[in-house]
Amino acid sequence: MIKKMMVWLIILLCASTILSGVVVANTVFVKQWPGLGGGWSDGGYGDTTAMVVSGGYLAAGNSAGQVFVKQWPGLGNYWSDGGHGNITAMAASGGLVAIGNSAGVVQVWSLLGGYPVWSDGGFGNITAMAADNVWVAIGNSAGVVTLRRLTDGVYGGADGGFGDISAMTADEGVIAVGNTGGGVYVKLFPSMYPLWSDGGFGNVTAVKRSGSYVAIANSAGLVQLRGVGAGAYGGTDGGFGDVTAMVIDSGWLATGNSAGVVMVKAWPTLGGGWSDGGYGGITSMVVSGGYIAVGNALADSDGDGVADNQDNCPTVANADQADCDDDGIGDACDDTNDIVISGEPTVAEAYLWPPNHEMVDVGLDLSGITASAGNLSFSVTAVSNQLDNDLGDGDTTGDIAISGTSVSLRAERSGKLGTRIYTITVIATDDCGDSASFDLGVVVPHDRGK
Repeated sequence: MIKKMMVWLIILLCASTILSGVVVANTVFVKQWPGLGGGWSDGGYGDTTAMVVSGGYLAAGNSAGQVFVKQWPGLGNYWSDGGHGNITAMAASGGLVAIGNSAGVVQVWSLLGGYPVWSDGGFGNITAMAADNVWVAIGNSAGVVTLRRLTDGVYGGADGGFGDISAMTADEGVIAVGNTGGGVYVKLFPSMYPLWSDGGFGNVTAVKRSGSYVAIANSAGLVQLRGVGAGAYGGTDGGFGDVTAMVIDSGWLATGNSAGVVMVKAWPTLGGGWSDGGYGGITSMVVSGGYIAVGNALADSDGDGVADNQDNCPTVANADQADCDDDGIGDACDDTNDIVISGEPTVAEAYLWPPNHEMVDVGLDLSGITASAGNLSFSVTAVSNQLDNDLGDGDTTGDIAISGTSVSLRAERSGKLGTRIYTITVIATDDCGDSASFDLGVVVPHDRGK
């Protein structure tokens, strides 16, 4: 679209915004633990919903039913598989990974061999899983936890009354289960003998156990510690944001939130620490062997590797995020003509007299026109309200001659039709392809008195 502007109008300037801080979607980031320094990243995981590490391998699952197994911590390709449904939880132990989905199906695969070991259904809407030694606990939104043996799927019992389960961890013979209503239940594992339970924790989004304490995180950004054996209060810290994942290792705790920030604190004091951002909407974290992996689940509608909420053109793939005019809309989507231009063209001869049929260079001057988006290129055309060889104009033709940006017009008009008006149109186009148009008038009056 070209903006038409007559030279006597004021040119309006358009505001622009600068796009920065691009977040890569569908990515796993690996950093040194606990300092969060160095590291690398790997993409193509889809909308990551669960992640585990075991036996020198990392497994990541997504909502499209894909599982990617990579070497740990380098993330070298190993194997991948699809058809697992909407994966909602994963757990791993002893080189086996259990994959659960929202349709209530669990599949167990060998991480090393990349082959299925067993599968079964009827677990309800699976929302959390945890594994310790040979047993895997499968929790659902109806508050039921079912135990199966990892190696062969043998039934190990079931327990209910946990509410809408949202988080679960099993470690060193203890299982902790949290729900969306703020309840936490701690039991021996795999016997499921109760140790303690309590409420008031908010919408529990992550639970982890290490040593003598269980850490309980919620969507309001609080982390609370309770003793494993009797639930004794061990301290609270806030400001973690909407916590979506949590890990504990080697005397440090880390939380990840939906804003893409990882916060590291000393364990179990929750003192000191540091933070790091730019991870996108964190959904899962794992830590092992001096490295932490952070997975995100940002929508990427156009598949260009840039999350929709950071993409300057979310409907058309543009991995380079090119935005020539810095207006926050990527060039691939920018059909708005928002040229920012100043100055205007002029002519030295806007009034041609006498009408002696001679060609006159009108002195078109474009030097006063500038644009914010780099250089300008110009195209020049001209038209007249009278024909080249009109009634009573002297029988000449070729009244308009343009060479580049130089314009010559014939000092001639029809004696019978009155004043002749030449209109010169100058189109200025900036480096972004946006244009502005200027119209200038040059007249040959009918007679000197008009």
